[in-house]
Amino acid sequence: MHHLIPFRRPGLPRSKSVYIQLGLALLAAAIIIVSYDLLDRNPCFACIGAVFGMGTGLWGGLHSAINRSVGTLLGGILALPFYTLYNWSHGPFPRDLCLLAGLALLIFLGLLVGATDAIPAGTVVYFVVLCTVQQERFVRYTVDRILDTAVGALLALGLSVLYAVWSARHAPSPKAAAGSKTGS
Repeated sequence: MHHLIPFRRPGLPRSKSVYIQLGLALLAAAIIIVSYDLLDRNPCFACIGAVFGMGTGLWGGLHSAINRSVGTLLGGILALPFYTLYNWSHGPFPRDLCLLAGLALLIFLGLLVGATDAIPAGTVVYFVVLCTVQQERFVRYTVDRILDTAVGALLALGLSVLYAVWSARHAPSPKAAAGSKTGS
């Protein structure tokens, strides 16, 4: 039976891999924060991309990173024309219709290209741009968020790949594992 509630059993996980993924996510975020501080940039979307890119392992992270990046790209691209329409509209009713039309198009395009898991990430960027960004910088802000998300996701995936390669090289060989069971 599928549980609708995300909390299965309260308490700390016993799996070592969960803690490794958390540590790698923290490392990715630390690298991003320090690098972005040096560049005088906001690390927010890059850190979010890194956490999504870490996922629950290499393949889960790849799936999450692709969804987050595709969603951010889709939402960002749609935010550009709808931002202009939204700000040219007069009165609350046309502006509301503009917001909803862009959201409907985002959902439709996500479904059309088979990126249903990317739709939530796309809506985040779409609404953040339309509802919070100042008019004189909305294009630059949108492009930066698309790139930042990709940077964070790629960094996390790179760390996951490095860890997977390292752990494969340091895993005990089947002969060594069998020998330790026989007591030799």
